Amino acid sequence: MFDMEIYWDDSGTHDTSPIAVAACYVADSTQWKEFVRNWDDARKEEGFDCFHMADFMAKPENNKKPFCDWDKPKRNHVYSLLATIINTRVRMGFGFGVPVPAFDKYAPEHLKREMCPDAFTFAVQCAMSLVTDWYARFGQGKAIQYVFEDRPGMGKVKQRFDVLKENPILSEGLGVNAYFLSARARCFV
Repeated sequence: MFDMEIYWDDSGTHDTSPIAVAACYVADSTQWKEFVRNWDDARKEEGFDCFHMADFMAKPENNKKPFCDWDKPKRNHVYSLLATIINTRVRMGFGFGVPVPAFDKYAPEHLKREMCPDAFTFAVQCAMSLVTDWYARFGQGKAIQYVFEDRPGMGKVKQRFDVLKENPILSEGLGVNAYFLSARARCFV
């Protein structure tokens, strides 16, 4: 049914991070199945349930288990292993980060009011623009399923895709069939 799937994630929406990040990875369904198998193997072998980069990279006093118990060689090994899985299985990745204080201070009020009320929504819009450009060059005519991690903050991403249901031209530019917009939960990043 779908030629490719794009999995979206966020950073900086569930804490007081000074940077809001929207990111996504594109791969075909076969590669995603292998990605999940590889990732699950890594989780079991390395002893973690859910890998959030913000938790992994936090200062020692803010670090969460199991990451706070890992020494530098273990941390380097896990980071390298997960990066290898990502780089092996995905076709393309997109990300866009926005400093929250700068957005709050300098973004025009009409932009906040009409399109992007906060830095994260702006980051999503920018990442979607990157996906649109990529799709025009490399994905034209392919059906893409957009998948979002189901947690607070991602509702803003889903809202951006609700607009696509009413705008076939925008939908076509992202490879979206508006009838198949979905939200599936999987803790993968």
